[in-house]
Amino acid sequence: NHEKTFDLFSCFFIVGFASCQKENVTSPEMVQNELKSQEDINANALQYKALLEKNQQKADAELLILATEIEKLRAERSQRFHNYGKSARVGSTVINVPADYPTLQLAVNNSQPGGKIFIKGTLSEPANVIVDVPELTIQGQGSSPTINGNMLLITATGVTVQNLKVNMATVISGTTKAKLMNSTISAKNNTGAIGVLMVINSSNNEIKNCTIDGAYAGGSYEYGLFTDNLSNKNKVENSIAK
Repeated sequence: NHEKTFDLFSCFFIVGFASCQKENVTSPEMVQNELKSQEDINANALQYKALLEKNQQKADAELLILATEIEKLRAERSQRFHNYGKSARVGSTVINVPADYPTLQLAVNNSQPGGKIFIKGTLSEPANVIVDVPELTIQGQGSSPTINGNMLLITATGVTVQNLKVNMATVISGTTKAKLMNSTISAKNNTGAIGVLMVINSSNNEIKNCTIDGAYAGGSYEYGLFTDNLSNKNKVENSIAK
């Protein structure tokens, strides 16, 4: 019995070993196919790397243009408002648009740090909007509150934008603790932006429950959400970037 068992085991071992050997046989065709696959992978990797470098160069150039535009806006603002401190700025703590002012920019110009701007209906901004009042809340009210325009630039600390449809390329630049919440950002009217939402040299900002839609008539943006390499500790939660 022991002898028969051993013979049976030997048979299984030999058959199993032979099967493994047969499965591991590599033909010249298989080697050629493997080499060709590796060449294709390497070629695709090189193409992808070249595309990334090209996109990075383009983004850097566009960022430089954007930085120049931002500095121009800031210079214009500094001529109008020499001191952004609460004691020096004259304005209201609560503003309703368009009831009190027809545009968001006029509302910002006449607001106080820590104040609130409530927006109803649809606004059309004739120029870029810069929000440079600290701790300001811009909040939509009613049915589908919407802002149409070219660019919404947030440069002050602690600005909150919530419950709005923002059809403007939105930029958070050189600031901290800004919040975009429960909003849709589409930027359909700005076809030259790098992305729909850009976070540039800014930290500790929060984007929550937002839809960032990259589509506009005639094409699409390269980026839905674009952050540069000087931005850090920004939080994105429960949001969709198309």
